[in-house]
Amino acid sequence: MAFDTNLGILETQEDVFSRILSLDEHLKTLELEGKFNDQLSFIIFGGTALLLYSGYRVTSDIDCYYLSSITIEEVQSIIAEHGVNNRIENVMQFPEPEDFIGRSKEIFVSDQIEVRIASREDLILSKLLSTRGTDRDEKDLIESDILDNVDLDYIREKFEEYKDFRIGAGVNFSSLDDIINERVKRREKIRV
Repeated sequence: MAFDTNLGILETQEDVFSRILSLDEHLKTLELEGKFNDQLSFIIFGGTALLLYSGYRVTSDIDCYYLSSITIEEVQSIIAEHGVNNRIENVMQFPEPEDFIGRSKEIFVSDQIEVRIASREDLILSKLLSTRGTDRDEKDLIESDILDNVDLDYIREKFEEYKDFRIGAGVNFSSLDDIINERVKRREKIRV
């Protein structure tokens, strides 16, 4: 059976779910062959989460935090073929994963896969606490609508709590309020 591992650009929510369904079907064949009896479980962050929440941002892969440990090399290879990766751990630092795991929401479940999405607030925090060293995360927060209709008090509190855990040379942004003010200006500009 052939699987769609064409890692084209993810531009819509449908593209994301199509990629997840293809991965699910591919893993299902391993289960039928007796090679995989576990469930892959992960939380989506990054550009894919932004795409799912707001339709803003195109991406080529699905950045996630793995909730399950996958040790079978063939399964790891299949996951990579479908553009799912856990590189998020290299660019985002939360002191305790339990802080965001409980707030994530299930968006797809099967015998082979459980897919969750980070809460809007945790997605914002991941962008604020990114160690990527580019302005891509700040741009995502200002230009998308992800900052609209969220618990800003919670984000401020957690940002202050988490920023000292960040590895590297300090937080990329002078303040969360600067980003919020830029988002408000952008929203007003769009209305005109």
